Amino acid sequence: MAALQAADLAILWLTGTNCFGASCVILFL
Repeated sequence: MAALQAADLAILWLTGTNCFGASCVILFL
């Protein structure tokens, strides 16, 4: 889970969008 959270933070920082947890991962995938 920590890895997923880290990925979410990275995606959030790179994209500048607001997303948390599974929703961000689903959108990214």
